[in-house]
Amino acid sequence: MEKIQELNAYLVVECKDKVLMLKRFNGFWEFPGGGVDFGEEPRTTAIREYLEETGIKIDESDVEDTPFCVSSAVYEKDGKKKHSIYIVYLAKIKKEIIPKLSREHVSFCWCKKNELKSLTPLAKNAEKVITFLLRDEQQ
Repeated sequence: MEKIQELNAYLVVECKDKVLMLKRFNGFWEFPGGGVDFGEEPRTTAIREYLEETGIKIDESDVEDTPFCVSSAVYEKDGKKKHSIYIVYLAKIKKEIIPKLSREHVSFCWCKKNELKSLTPLAKNAEKVITFLLRDEQQ
């Protein structure tokens, strides 16, 4: 079986006690983000992908300089074994903005952090990130 490794960057945007989640056509909930282009800084990718998937321009000064968390997942897709690495950045904004969704997503929600695990199913890129978010809440 062919093995593929990819690098992705995501942006978790917080507004008060809520974060923005997107729902794909296949029903999976995820954070906005995607593949890092060759030579692109992951933080730049996260901001670019957020804009592409939500229509919302996030001010770079609202995005933390260092990753919030890094996770990965190994799974099969299209007859290939895939290893995806997720670099996740955190941004904080003052007001919830209604996204203009790209063709990749069918729905969204501004979800309270303690309710994130009730969104099912969760995409691989969201599962561990939610664990990090909730861990920070408990400290």
